[in-house]
Amino acid sequence: YSECLQGTIRHILQVVHSKGFVHRDIKPGNFLIGNSSNTSGILKLVDFELCKKIHKVDGIITKPTNKGKFRGSLMYASLNSHKLVELGRNDDLISLL
Repeated sequence: YSECLQGTIRHILQVVHSKGFVHRDIKPGNFLIGNSSNTSGILKLVDFELCKKIHKVDGIITKPTNKGKFRGSLMYASLNSHKLVELGRNDDLISLL
C-alpha cells in the first residue's frame, strides 16, 4: 500500500510541477484522502498558500539569484529552506523523505 501511495504522491507533484509551480510546503498534513462516495480513496494535495510559479527564461528554468525567506514546516523543510535559499521542484521531493 505504501508504494502505491508514494507513487500517487509523486504523480501529484509531477502535475503541480508540470503546471509551472513549486508547492514549498510538502508534508503529510497537506495530503487528504477523500471519504465520500464520490471521493473515496482519492488523494488530494492541499494548502497552496506558499506555492510559487517557477521562473523560466526562454522556456528554461532559471536558478534564483536572491536569498529566500524560510518557507514550509521546520520538520519537513528541505535543507535549502533552512539555508534560506529560494526553493525549487527538488525541494518538494526532498520534503517527502
